[in-house]
Amino acid sequence: MSHESILPHLASFYFNIACEVLENYSPEFISWGRNQKIPHRAKKYLGSNPFMNAKEVFHEASKRLKNVGESMSPELVEGLSTHLKTEIDKYDEYICFLAEDGPTEMTRDQVIVDSQAWHMAFTDEGKKYANDNGCDKSIVAEYVDWIRDNYPWKHKVDPISSWKKRLQAIEKEKDPHKALLKYNNFMSQTEELRERIDDATSSLDGYIQEQIDRIRDK
Repeated sequence: MSHESILPHLASFYFNIACEVLENYSPEFISWGRNQKIPHRAKKYLGSNPFMNAKEVFHEASKRLKNVGESMSPELVEGLSTHLKTEIDKYDEYICFLAEDGPTEMTRDQVIVDSQAWHMAFTDEGKKYANDNGCDKSIVAEYVDWIRDNYPWKHKVDPISSWKKRLQAIEKEKDPHKALLKYNNFMSQTEELRERIDDATSSLDGYIQEQIDRIRDK
């Protein structure tokens, strides 16, 4: 569902690939059942009795389907770029929200580390790192601060600028296969950080709503 906006583009892209494969596929034989009937929609491309000349009909049908598919295909690179831009803009807004609207104002770089710290602090990895490196904090807030200040973070700075450069590379890509690879690499490589930002945004939003509710109760 998170990729719903690009599904039509992907469907057409993979359909055309399937047609290209089938167009160049030469099976040793084609079999069918005595009572098998050609669906009405298939007759448009296969004819009413394709079995007598199955290989040639199969090849031509695949070729025609590919031509039709290409004429109807949404532009994959454009679809991927549009979706990725929407995602990047969303996280740009999230980082701004976390930096400016929390209990303590932070820089955007601090937001990135802080978002990861609250998750890492309560994982087995985080606890082991704290234990192995002499953390003596017993108060939760102080313990999280220690993790934030001492853990060797992979992501330490606001990623939006680098994400936009990766978006530009996809926008300029002429080969849809390479564009899809770049898109998929981006989504998989940034997934964990985006999840941490999502969690931090939800937490802050919940905190703000809680404060509003308290004021209304008073």
